[in-house]
Amino acid sequence: MPSIAIIDSDPNMARICETAFASRGHTLAFHAANCAEALEKLRASTKTPDMIVVSSDHGSEALKTIKSEHPSIIVKEVRGKNTK
Repeated sequence: MPSIAIIDSDPNMARICETAFASRGHTLAFHAANCAEALEKLRASTKTPDMIVVSSDHGSEALKTIKSEHPSIIVKEVRGKNTK
């Protein structure tokens, strides 16, 4: 099954996502608190995830770089409900 990386500053949300993905047979490639950290992990790894799920509050130059350096990775930005 595909491996998935999660970019979210909330470790609890990352654990929830990991549990949901694992229940469907996916593996967690890594969790990063932000796009810059994810980019570092991608550059240091010999194996890239098949998909990256990133919370919408992490849009940045690093995310653009991830997309350009790893065009084969599916990047899905997830927007949360505004609770304000």
